[in-house]
Amino acid sequence: MGDSAMNSNVDFEIWNHNDRGGLSDTFKNTQGQDNITGNTDSLETASNTWVIVFNETNYYGDSMQVGPSTYLDDLNHTTRYNSSGSDEGDWKNQIQSFVLYKTKPSYWGRNPTRDELFAPPSGHAVFTENNNFLGDNRTFTAPYNALNLGVVGYTTSGTEMYRTTGGTINSLRTGPNAWLIVFNEADCRGCALRVTPNTKHGDLNNITRYNLQGEDEGDWKNQIESFLLYNKEPEFWSTGYPRPYIDFTTLFNLYPGTTNTSSDDKITYVIEDATYKIDEPEVAAQATTQVISDYYINDDFSVLPEDGWTKYHISMSHENTGGRNDKAEFDMFFDNSGKLVSIQHFEWSSNGAYNISQALITIVDDEAWLLGTIGALETLGISEEVADGFVQVFDFLTTAFNDISSLVYRKTDNGGSYYFLPVICHTINRVYSTIAGTFNRPAYASSSDSRNSYALDFNYDAYTGALSGIGSGVSNVGAWSLKSGTSGAMPFSQVIEFEYQGYNFRVWYPEVSFSTELGMVMSCKIDYEISDNKDDHIILLMGVSVPANAGDQPVLSFAQATIQFTDMSDSNIMTSPCGGNNIINDVYDQLSSQLTGTNIDSNSGGRAYLADVAKANMQAMLDCAVFTQK
Repeated sequence: MGDSAMNSNVDFEIWNHNDRGGLSDTFKNTQGQDNITGNTDSLETASNTWVIVFNETNYYGDSMQVGPSTYLDDLNHTTRYNSSGSDEGDWKNQIQSFVLYKTKPSYWGRNPTRDELFAPPSGHAVFTENNNFLGDNRTFTAPYNALNLGVVGYTTSGTEMYRTTGGTINSLRTGPNAWLIVFNEADCRGCALRVTPNTKHGDLNNITRYNLQGEDEGDWKNQIESFLLYNKEPEFWSTGYPRPYIDFTTLFNLYPGTTNTSSDDKITYVIEDATYKIDEPEVAAQATTQVISDYYINDDFSVLPEDGWTKYHISMSHENTGGRNDKAEFDMFFDNSGKLVSIQHFEWSSNGAYNISQALITIVDDEAWLLGTIGALETLGISEEVADGFVQVFDFLTTAFNDISSLVYRKTDNGGSYYFLPVICHTINRVYSTIAGTFNRPAYASSSDSRNSYALDFNYDAYTGALSGIGSGVSNVGAWSLKSGTSGAMPFSQVIEFEYQGYNFRVWYPEVSFSTELGMVMSCKIDYEISDNKDDHIILLMGVSVPANAGDQPVLSFAQATIQFTDMSDSNIMTSPCGGNNIINDVYDQLSSQLTGTNIDSNSGGRAYLADVAKANMQAMLDCAVFTQK
């Protein structure tokens, strides 16, 4: 037979007769074959392929190096030399093992050491079935997402790299510029082992498997069910975790008024006169690339970073005493630095009463207040990276509140359901802050900045005085006291009763959450007491950031509001997020404009002042926000 071009799907081919005669075996991609039938009389390599063959199994004995685009038509005429250069005969029917490379190995042209023989090239990692890199094997090129090794086969045999009857990976190795994370569950869950570049684990039976709480769970032999391979060190690597990480105990402790313990894998807390539950966030997916398999085809990859991300599924509920529990679910996507980059698949349901969804909640990076706030923070000596992450989450909160309000504000007149909106926003903020905390980044560019010893806080004791000091219209302002008929956790079942132009109102104990050290989100519900069993509701959401100097007042970054009318007797209204230099007045103007034409009768005259009451309480909340010594 004459020379012929190799099949494009083949890198290395061997025949049992000379001149490509008889039966053949073909091989593709980087791999090692440690035990093949020594019945070879001709061979050929493709371009960009390097092969070293041995006359013994397990890569021992005499060796021959075969470069790219090489055809040896008769191994009976190819001399076999030992490591000392002595003639040992020919290569006919002598090849019993080989290693195939797709990049030129560093040792090429001399006899390799065992260590060099199995060294992966830059950006690669190799997995093998047996100890010491023997048996079935496969080499992967970063970036790579192996979310289920039960459907990934070894290059050498096609055998699945993980089987439920027992995994099949016993050794692994990384090359330069290859950061590997292996997991003992599919979809990058369970215990994790982080493997730095140029690392050899020749026997995974000797590598301890720890869970994310640091507890010993055995070894890693035959345990790897999924892995991620990065071609550069992901930012979260320095945190010690395998991803931007949510420590559930830390998250749990950020919630006020909890009525359970973190061991329940759920957060139950009572705020105002309603009970809310948040399940422990679940890792839904993780990737080293922007796009992953069709299994996740419902995700909008276009808004995700190119170098990888982590998705958490959030599920939470409001226990409605009326028998219709509200449930909200959504996915939060974080980049490798822990920054929130997308919220997708938002669903809100109420026991069949209604079911609404929002495919994507996006931020608008060119919003004036967003850019202005980032720029202002950076000029005030605040870390650019921390400032950017904090302002991004503020933007997500305002957008989420606005998007969700627009979906549900016509659906309910239940105050607990309505306050579910800020509960969702606080949850987003607390999840973000929990992740950001693992990076331990300094908030301020200078370690000597005096603000390092200060923190944002909310002075609840000052609320009565702040509201009383508003002046015209506000009167008979009480102190914080337990609302009659409530049985919730203190202090969030407390209210301040007050009057505005002679009409009765109450403001519930505000809820606050913190965005790292740079911001604080504040929310509250205000009831207009029409009768003993009828209230209109005002929901306020506000955010403040740290000031330029220690001891100064926090800076208002955004505010927005929504009003809900009892019995759906009128159309509920909402404002857009307001930022800039006149935030409170802008919210007031939007509310006033939308209240024009509201149905007001002899029993609901206080509706004429809902915008004024919202304005008074926004100012009182701002006055109670403090930046004080830790």
